[in-house]
Amino acid sequence: MVAKSKLDIAKPAIVNASDVAIRYLDIKLVCKMLTMSEGAVRNLVYRREIPYYKFGQRLRFREDEIRTFMESKRVEADPRIAEAMTLTKNPKVA
Repeated sequence: MVAKSKLDIAKPAIVNASDVAIRYLDIKLVCKMLTMSEGAVRNLVYRREIPYYKFGQRLRFREDEIRTFMESKRVEADPRIAEAMTLTKNPKVA
């Protein structure tokens, strides 16, 4: 019998709902997506800052909801700073 690798075991579950693939991720894959520790992700869950599903004792996350969560945390650059950076990198040549 061939032992499965850790990557084979960690593959997300895919559910087809009305022709849309919904991927449910475990906490380890979410940690990789967010580049956060498991404890930090669990704190987000505890504070209900991140959408999640609970199946018994297991946490699952929808990939599309995690991507939306990531986008919601985006901070726009200050246009004045961006303009100043452009001016210092590309000085006008007379």
